[in-house]
Amino acid sequence: MTSEKKLADLTDFEQVLDTFGANPARWPEARRERLTALAASDNRAKQLLREAQAFDAMLSRAAGPPT
Repeated sequence: MTSEKKLADLTDFEQVLDTFGANPARWPEARRERLTALAASDNRAKQLLREAQAFDAMLSRAAGPPT
């Protein structure tokens, strides 16, 4: 993968995480497979996903129990 393509993929991945969170089920279907593969194969993408998962968990705890 060229460095420009990889950078574009990581930028897209980060934008999807920022918009939809860490749960792949919420990611746009048209990009889900590609981004899931990126998260499985790229160390930077793995790190971004772990950070998004931690952020999602923090938000869930801050919201309190469901009513």
